[in-house]
Amino acid sequence: MEIDPVTRTEIFRSGNGTDETLEVHDFKNGYTGIYFVGLQKCFIKTQIKVIPEFSEPEEEIDENEEITTTFFEQSVIWVPAEKPIENRDFLKNSKILEICDNVTMYWINPTLIAVSELQD
Repeated sequence: MEIDPVTRTEIFRSGNGTDETLEVHDFKNGYTGIYFVGLQKCFIKTQIKVIPEFSEPEEEIDENEEITTTFFEQSVIWVPAEKPIENRDFLKNSKILEICDNVTMYWINPTLIAVSELQD
């Protein structure tokens, strides 16, 4: 992992060769870029810039009761847009553009999935 406090970025590297993946968090501009070397593609998503506020639960939760909804049942997958990003100007001062400049870039969006969809 590389952290650059000046540009407010961090880069995670995993794998190597064609299996290498770079995940770039650009905190200054509010984007995350994920570059897959073997695919020669980069996927961009927006970051949450503020920590959301949570209210107290309205009802008391009995810890002895069975939990019917699990994290797995509320899974999210990231789905790429059908068309690549054409105008990259929003990334002109970003480490993401430096890494992904010569490859196709797509927005990715969260999509909720249910357990039944995973089992099909």
